[in-house]
Amino acid sequence: MVEIKPQGVKGKVIIAKDVLANIAGAAALDVEGVVAPSDTQFDFKLPRKNPRSQYRWVKIEYKEKLEITLNIHVKTGFKVVGVSEEIQKKVKNEVETMTGVDVFTVNVVALGVAA
Repeated sequence: MVEIKPQGVKGKVIIAKDVLANIAGAAALDVEGVVAPSDTQFDFKLPRKNPRSQYRWVKIEYKEKLEITLNIHVKTGFKVVGVSEEIQKKVKNEVETMTGVDVFTVNVVALGVAA
């Protein structure tokens, strides 16, 4: 969970990690050349609180800063570095715009090439 304390308002806003993962995953899939990996290809395991989450390939870590890691495949014919840089820009922008949470790092792990 990510907790935000809006200025000038009493109370707080709490954003679930699944919400952040859904925003980041949707933004990444908007980048041309990206393919989501299957559930068996992760180098980490997410909690099974929501086994229906369609973005299990997105890892959210929040201690003092928000770090997002996306495990993706790149379509044949696309440059891995170019696709990864576009993912980083798009994910950072979408998460910050939709939530108001500053994104410290967006890591992209290219697991393979997909046809």
